[in-house]
Order: sequence, then C-alpha cells, then structure tokens
Amino acid sequence: MATCARKVLPDLYLTMSSRLKPTECQWVARFRSHSAPVEPQVSSCPVLSKTGEGARESAPQGELKSMHELDGPPAWPFVGNFLSYLKKENQGRMHEVQAEHHKRYGRMFREKWGSNWQVHVSDPRLIEEVYRNNGRYPNRPSIQAWVLYRDTYRKSHGLATAQNEDWYRYRMEFGKRILDPKAARRFVQPFNAVSDDLVRRLRHIRDTLGDLHLARTLPNELHNWSLEAAGALLFETRLGCLEIDIPQSTQDFINATREMMVATLYLIVGEKLHKKFNTGYWKRHRKAWDKIFTWPKN
Repeated sequence: MATCARKVLPDLYLTMSSRLKPTECQWVARFRSHSAPVEPQVSSCPVLSKTGEGARESAPQGELKSMHELDGPPAWPFVGNFLSYLKKENQGRMHEVQAEHHKRYGRMFREKWGSNWQVHVSDPRLIEEVYRNNGRYPNRPSIQAWVLYRDTYRKSHGLATAQNEDWYRYRMEFGKRILDPKAARRFVQPFNAVSDDLVRRLRHIRDTLGDLHLARTLPNELHNWSLEAAGALLFETRLGCLEIDIPQSTQDFINATREMMVATLYLIVGEKLHKKFNTGYWKRHRKAWDKIFTWPKN
C-alpha cells in the first residue's frame, strides 16, 4: 500500500488524487471493494450515504484490483476527461461534479487529466490510511503551471510547490507556527479582529447596497477574508482586504489572486504548450503571478 499511498494527495473536496499510470501499482486487498456500491451509513457527507449506480461489483476476497480496473468517466485522447470541468455549466462546481461521480462510480473512481491519472477517494477511513502511510516525504504533485512559472522566472517555491526535503523543511517551520497550542494562542486575537472586520464589512454592504448585492458578492468577500486571515497568520500584519474602502494596491492584489486561480484552471492540462505558444491563458497566469510576487515589495 505504501507505494500507492505516497503517490496520493488531497484536494479541496474531501477526495484524494493520484498521478498514476494503470500499470504502476495494484491496490491492496483491503481496497478491493471500495469502488463498488456501498451500504448507506450515517454520515454528514451525502456522497457516503449513496450507492454507486454504475460501479463494478467488488473483487473477490483476496483479489487485488489494479488501476485500470477502477470505474470512472470516459476519457478523450490527450486531454482525458478534464474538458468536462471546463464546460460552462460545470465551471465553479468541480466539487459537485466529483460528488456526482462518487454517486455513480462509488467511493473510489479514476479519471484522466491530460496524461495523468487521478484516483478520487471519498471514504474518510481510506483517506486516513493514505495519510498515515505517506512517510516523511510524501509525494505531493503540485499544480504544474505554478511550478513552471516559478522555475521559468526563478521565483522561490513554498509549501504548495516544494517537494521532498524542501517541502519537509517548510512544513516543519509552518507547523511550529500553527500546530503547537502555545504558539497558536497568539493568533486568537488577530483572527478575532479579522472576523469582526468581515462582519462589519458585510453589514456595511447590506445596509448600503441591499441584501441581493450582498448575496451576489458574498463569495468574493469570503475570498477577501481568507486573504486577510492568511496575512495575519503568515506576515503578522493586516493587508486591508476588509476595509470599507479597500486601498487600490490591496485591491490589485485581490484581483491578481482571483485572476491567477481562474487562469490556472485552463492550464491544468498542457501547461508547457500554453507557455511555448504564449497563449492568452498563460499570459493571464504569468501577469497575475507577477503582480502577486511584486505586491509585497510595494
């Protein structure tokens, strides 16, 4: 199992992904039935309380299941099935699309993004098992467009893009700041202040522009809150993302982070080709990262 586990990483939607080729490894016997329909169980996650409509029957007791035996959505040559996430009706709802796949294919399914296979897992017990077998230096495939930008323009890596010993060093330093209870206590007051400012700003928007405007802009305001909280944690300073009148330089930084995330989606597959031909998505991605790296200096 350790061979498989080291190749698995979590994403934001309680799934885990693995960049594997079908012949690289086989799943151990205890994984044999988790892509099959499951009995309903008490869970706050709707995926786990549903059966997989199109899932294969579980493998016989003791039989190993290889990568290519897992169910999943059909894949196109070169791009795999990633284009389905770029459809207009699916943009911004990747987590919902993957939840639908779990309902259809079971608690484990595979899909192909470009040349990379992804294995998605929605069973917390399996996720825990993967984490516990990651080892000292887990294999955490980064978003390759971010890595390519940093390598091309000689920018420093961080926890999100570093690997092996570098990742471990960043992780240990970061852990000292947020995982130690004594160290974490000093962030209670700053985080309270950030949350108070969020509530104050939301009330101001509601009172001046109305409930409907607040509902439409709430995702953006929560994005600003996350940036402000990150600034309080990482830099021990306030960025101004939650001011009633946001400073222009701060607004430029907020816009750059949003633009970077949007452009990244289109560079998940074929990032090197985008860079080689300097496509519009690569230009947007590069310019956004340029602003993000430049902003702290200003």
